[in-house]
Amino acid sequence: MIKFESNTLWNDITRLSQRASHRAAAVAYVSDDRDVQFGMGDVLVVDASDAAIAGRRTDREVLARALERGAEVYHVEDLHAKAMVFDDTVVVGSSNISRNAAEELVEAAIITTFPEIRERTLGEIRALSGIGIRLDRGFIARIRKIRLEQVRKRVGGRTASKPDLMDAIAEGNPLLDDYVFVLFDPSTGKSNEEALQLADRHETRLPERWEYLEWYRSRSTRQAIRSKLETRARKVIFFEVESKDGRVIRAKRLLPDEHVFLEVLDDKQTYTVYFARGGRPPFNVRGQAGGDFCSAFTNAVRTKRQLAKRLYDDPIGILSAGRLRRLLGLG
Repeated sequence: MIKFESNTLWNDITRLSQRASHRAAAVAYVSDDRDVQFGMGDVLVVDASDAAIAGRRTDREVLARALERGAEVYHVEDLHAKAMVFDDTVVVGSSNISRNAAEELVEAAIITTFPEIRERTLGEIRALSGIGIRLDRGFIARIRKIRLEQVRKRVGGRTASKPDLMDAIAEGNPLLDDYVFVLFDPSTGKSNEEALQLADRHETRLPERWEYLEWYRSRSTRQAIRSKLETRARKVIFFEVESKDGRVIRAKRLLPDEHVFLEVLDDKQTYTVYFARGGRPPFNVRGQAGGDFCSAFTNAVRTKRQLAKRLYDDPIGILSAGRLRRLLGLG
């Protein structure tokens, strides 16, 4: 048997779990155990990172209860899988194990009893558990000390919470469609006073809150700035990088505010590009969310040396969300 299910997916998952004598799953986030409970002889692989716990994407008490019931629970950093096996039935799709998935989101999955798919899925779950950290009482005690992020007020029956930047990138969230991401190195040639004087000479009025970046002056640079910024008036997220020996070696931080392109001014050997500082973006770039992004970017450039060199040689360093997703290996 094989079928595609969406509308009644969680009815099927609940029924399969309640009837199963054995459960095995690799699911990124697990924050609820009302419909699916792992117990003696069951295996659960999950992202139980500090960020996932703090953001309440994985619930530490759900994990603690699974351990108490005798399940084997493993933590794998950056897990994105959603695969479950209930006896002879496999469910592979989009859904985490959460109330949001069961009641709010539109999820979909393939459900099958094909033996070869079951064996392959179980094999992958076993392989993931083999590279993971097995949870024990000490692990639970440690994550119980993590400070949880505040739950935002509910709007229209749903929690009005911003997605973390990494989640938004991985999911191709349309919130990112109007944004580009700009690498910058603070070792710019101009001081703030010189940048302001340049704007005055060109009779360009700057807003109260403004930023600027410099690029080397060339026809190709001007065309790239026009195509990526000037013609679209896109919103910008800046992130500071560090370079060494002709390569970008790490991301240091994200600026917490979004910016909007204002003007590009010629100045001898450079273009000075001005931005108005706006409000906070509709995705979370602060705290752990910003740290997760910087860690993922740094890992990408450290493991892909040619990529690090291309980014260093890029004359403008302006990345779309789609390119950033591919760079980070998320799609």
